[in-house]
Amino acid sequence: MALDTYKAVKMLKEAGFDEPQAEAVVTTVGNAFDDTVATKTDVAELRIEIQEIRTEIQEVRADLHAEIQEVRAEIHAEIQEVRAEIRELEQRMTIKMGGFLAATIGLITALNKLIG
Repeated sequence: MALDTYKAVKMLKEAGFDEPQAEAVVTTVGNAFDDTVATKTDVAELRIEIQEIRTEIQEVRADLHAEIQEVRAEIHAEIQEVRAEIRELEQRMTIKMGGFLAATIGLITALNKLIG
């Protein structure tokens, strides 16, 4: 909405202002009006900026989603490696325990023959 300065000056003069006073008031209000009121162009530009920001947000979300999926895959692979290492350690411990058990049985058998 544009300020009709002619009508505004005319109304102020009819209300008792002289010409310089009316023009000063209208100029002051006009300047304030120009500085504070958004035009259709301002609103259109703001809408474009908002859409650009929304697009950027969507791109960031997509990037984050892809990165999260990548990290999940890496974590899953590392978990599988740890599980494989644990199975290997279990096998080695079983073999060692079997060896200790066989040695203990052999020692008990030898001691039994010596004592008995």
